[in-house]
Amino acid sequence: MCLYAPQVHRTCIFTYNLMIYVEVPDTSDLDVLHLSSPVATLGRYKGLSSDAKAPEWTRMPTGIPIELRQPRDAIAAVFAELAFWPENAAVVCCIYCSNNFGI
Repeated sequence: MCLYAPQVHRTCIFTYNLMIYVEVPDTSDLDVLHLSSPVATLGRYKGLSSDAKAPEWTRMPTGIPIELRQPRDAIAAVFAELAFWPENAAVVCCIYCSNNFGI
């Protein structure tokens, strides 16, 4: 997204989103439906990546996933916390409703 201030300065304001999801190995004996998590927003920043206050992750190359290995209980706790963030609540509700109510 690029917003321009009228007649003053032509400065782009970008929105950066840091997303996270979990993939469980096929060898985990879980049902295929449970091998991937929903995508959740872990961080959001509006501005330029060169701003002094910009998070370091805004300078990472885009479109290149980074693999992190975490214990199941640790990542489950992270997703339990993220589920209640406003930017993720609609995703959780949508998945819950579709799984439990066929919506």
